[in-house]
Amino acid sequence: MLLRGLPPGAAYAAEIEVIGRGGVVMASGRASGHASAALSAAAALDLAVVPAQATGAPPSSVAGTVWAVPDLVQVDPLSGAADADPGVAEAAPAGTWSQGNPAWSGSARTVHVAVPRGAWAAFQLVCAGRQPTTTWTITPGDLDGPGGARIPATAIRLARLWYQQVGGKWRPDPLVPLAAGAPFQIPDARNAVPGQANQTVYVEWFVPAEASPGIYHGTFSIATDAGALPITVELAVAPAVIPSAAAFTWSMNAYSSPGADFGAPGSAEFLAAERAFYRLAHEHRTTLAILGYSHGADFQTDVAPPLTGSGAAMRVADWSAWDRRYGPLLDGSAFAGTARAAVPLDHFYLPFMESWPTPMAAGYRWNALTWEDHWRLAGTVGEGFSKEYQAQWVAVMRDFIAHIRAKGWRTSFQVYLNDKYYYKQYDAHRKAAGHGTSFWLLDEPQHIDDFLALEFFGGLTRAAQAGDRTTIVQRVDLSRPEWGRDTLDQVIDLDVSGGFNGSRPLLEDWRARHDQRVWTYGSAPSSAEGALGIAAQALDLYSRGVDGFVPWMTLGSAQNWTEFAETCVLYCGKPVGVDGPCASLRLKAYRRGEEDAALLKAVAAREGLLTDDPDRRRIGALIAPALGGGRALGSLDGQGAVTERLTGLTIERLDALRRALCTRAAP
Repeated sequence: MLLRGLPPGAAYAAEIEVIGRGGVVMASGRASGHASAALSAAAALDLAVVPAQATGAPPSSVAGTVWAVPDLVQVDPLSGAADADPGVAEAAPAGTWSQGNPAWSGSARTVHVAVPRGAWAAFQLVCAGRQPTTTWTITPGDLDGPGGARIPATAIRLARLWYQQVGGKWRPDPLVPLAAGAPFQIPDARNAVPGQANQTVYVEWFVPAEASPGIYHGTFSIATDAGALPITVELAVAPAVIPSAAAFTWSMNAYSSPGADFGAPGSAEFLAAERAFYRLAHEHRTTLAILGYSHGADFQTDVAPPLTGSGAAMRVADWSAWDRRYGPLLDGSAFAGTARAAVPLDHFYLPFMESWPTPMAAGYRWNALTWEDHWRLAGTVGEGFSKEYQAQWVAVMRDFIAHIRAKGWRTSFQVYLNDKYYYKQYDAHRKAAGHGTSFWLLDEPQHIDDFLALEFFGGLTRAAQAGDRTTIVQRVDLSRPEWGRDTLDQVIDLDVSGGFNGSRPLLEDWRARHDQRVWTYGSAPSSAEGALGIAAQALDLYSRGVDGFVPWMTLGSAQNWTEFAETCVLYCGKPVGVDGPCASLRLKAYRRGEEDAALLKAVAAREGLLTDDPDRRRIGALIAPALGGGRALGSLDGQGAVTERLTGLTIERLDALRRALCTRAAP
């Protein structure tokens, strides 16, 4: 028994009695000792916040004006006001960020960007038209650094921000790729924002891990109908290096392949589009995770390989189609030519669920019952599944493990049971039983039978793992872990809790005693909330002992270009003429957050901050002054999942934290 929250070093005695029926004391025990010593504190970070200063008017002509803002700021397409500008935040009609801000000096006409090596440098250009219609082009130049080092102009990417009506205001989120020197107009006829006077362009480039540290300079030519408006870009590359492998996991959950918008399942067009979405997520240091089965055990094409044999002899009959579709993701070859070319997919959903590899109809004793009768008439979970069902689960999983090992894949393969009895209950609209296959809530369990079912399936996975808990892991998503008592203690490898904040002591205890990893989940925030919170969320969660976050839905539909949905983070590009995916400002924030978490992890490892502190409280105290503000809690759904939003964030403090971490992580 672990007693938390005691004063450091204090003496304590504890006595436990086991009470039987009739109030009889069956057993008792007594122990005494001292609470652990207080954690030593890490040296404080040097958070040198550089406030925005109005230094001078930006470059202008009769056609328009141009200035820069930091990478995660939103700029209003009508007024040109930046949401992070203090003047705008205080309800002033316009702020002063066009003259100077953390990324811009108006008098010097210079953009200032600072990054570690192995990270993406980014800022945004605000182009403000002064005529009814103006045509613009942006042409980046080379960035020249110390000792002849150079980042070529061809490495610099541009994208126009697309605006959507959210909460009665036009807000940017999707990004439309823009070729260097390609013309665009303000207002943009396709986006059709009434009264648009400004267009923001996102600018980014990757700084390789082997780049020379130091200061780089280059010139961008921004041309209008009335001539050029050149600006200087100053890039400060810190010696610190961010590794290619992710330090914090963003699991971008989805329930169907985005390839379906581009071609028939299995076609070359389908596969190319699906890979493009995986590549976009991967290059942004996130992982696209697509669950390939439905509540009715309908599997998408090639998700579940064909099987042969029965009982303990059941095997995958043919791996060729499965390997052809997923192999390049798992060996990393699908990511060739990206900034993370050598890194395979971080994690991947396997097809195991209650009705695969053995259908419920063939392996579950009470499958013919309706859900309404099942809870009254069925026996225990273990009694319901045949010996053959159990043997086939173990045999096929062992075949997967053998195949994965033979291929040398390093991806973490997840067994995730997502199905819920809601889809099996009587459907009043259809006047028939639901089409689902699960009698239990395997995702977000609530009743003891749900927990016992998860314990049963987890036990089958444990038998197949045979002690190897790294190749294939048993994942459970639950927000009320305390309701399960001790049923899941021994069978969870990855605990994805939507209720981490409320159940933190229990989850920390499970991690310590049962070697579980902890993620949490929720929704991606609305663009109305800005992007800073996403970037800070990775730092905040990592500093609380959480290793990953699952936005529960990240793929949308074509209509999301005109109808914003927080569940669309990776956009289908077809509506704007892009044959593939388009990123979003929020996806850029996920990337920025993971990069900063990687820096924090490097500092923690270098300075021994995890010693005797698996819950990372020392790290939390280290970065708390930078995050500041508070925490707003809300409810995601009726299953107990809680949303968290950090409040009071500023781009100045977030940038100061990055600079401080770069200094401490320098080799």
